[in-house]
Amino acid sequence: GQAEHRLPPFLIPPLGTERTQAGTMRPPLANRSRSQVPLLAAAAALLAALGPAALPSHEALAFAKKSKFGKPKVLYRYGEYELKYLPKGPGKGPTSHVPRLKIMKIPPKAMSFSGLSGSVESDLDRQLLTFPITTHNTAGLQLRFPRFNGALKISATDPPASLDVDEATKAVEANYDQIVSGVGEFGVQLRSNGEWGASFSRQVEDLGLLRTTLNSHFDWSADLERTYPAVVKGVVPTVNYGATQDGMRVKAKFDRSFADKGVHTSYTMQNLAGKYAPADLMHEARAIASLRGGRLTATSSYDRRYSKVPVRGSLAYATKLRAAALEASVDFDRLRLKASAKGVQVTAAIGTKASLDDAKAGIRGRPAELELKVGKVSASAKLREGKPRVRLDVGL
Repeated sequence: GQAEHRLPPFLIPPLGTERTQAGTMRPPLANRSRSQVPLLAAAAALLAALGPAALPSHEALAFAKKSKFGKPKVLYRYGEYELKYLPKGPGKGPTSHVPRLKIMKIPPKAMSFSGLSGSVESDLDRQLLTFPITTHNTAGLQLRFPRFNGALKISATDPPASLDVDEATKAVEANYDQIVSGVGEFGVQLRSNGEWGASFSRQVEDLGLLRTTLNSHFDWSADLERTYPAVVKGVVPTVNYGATQDGMRVKAKFDRSFADKGVHTSYTMQNLAGKYAPADLMHEARAIASLRGGRLTATSSYDRRYSKVPVRGSLAYATKLRAAALEASVDFDRLRLKASAKGVQVTAAIGTKASLDDAKAGIRGRPAELELKVGKVSASAKLREGKPRVRLDVGL
């Protein structure tokens, strides 16, 4: 009445030969190395003793497939790797049904949320109370595709209903950037009014950074930026060679650092596309000095497009006082102060002279700006002619 334990048929080899799992014939056991004979004999004896219990039954395999152990499961994650339970291995043989553990690199997500933003802008009057009909509203959504090295940005603009029909046009814009390994970075911009744009950039070996653009108006540009080795007295030149539909353009920048004195200087000269006269060249010189208590930045520029005087200059100083950071700057048009501490930032700016037509507008005829930022929420106000203009920005 006791069941007889026998080896499964596929484990019984013919006389003088052995059959592999794939069905091929192996040489006789005597032709194998002597070190393998004891191991094979022990395995055969163990299978003979256990009989059918040595292999998983059909009922056990069916139960494993239906239970929670029949699906892959992540057991532990550390850094960029994870320990994963796999209920089935590769192949179709008996050992493929044996569960196993495997250390794998965590694959990038197919899509992830990157950011959400919105803003409301209006005059400081009753129009602000009738939001969103009489206010200028914008919204933006950012998504990332880590698995494909892509990023998508969608923005929408809703102008106030008080504007004319031609000016109160709603618009939606989408920007997609894609990095292709070994090729470069592609970009596409689409707008609801039918306009579009495309861009491409690539780091070319032994040449530099190549950037190209093209839009729906067939305006195009191509630039190659290259940094050369240091020349005279440690001066490092960086030259941008470019061309557009209007002509050629060149931008040359020369940097030099004085590490022992904590000073970095730079000089930039460039021309607009199609304008090559010496008087049309634009110049900028900058010096940054690291002091004990902060950093001092001085900038001067020359551009014939400036109104009245073609020369401009600015001076900025930044320092830290315990947990607070302070920054003050002054240029040809305004004086600006900024203070930040523990996620809170306050900025105030006022014109250097009374440039408004109304002497009572702004602050005694000077344009002014105020901004308060707490985390990712900011509120700003502009004081010019007419009523103050306020703006609220929220980011997630």
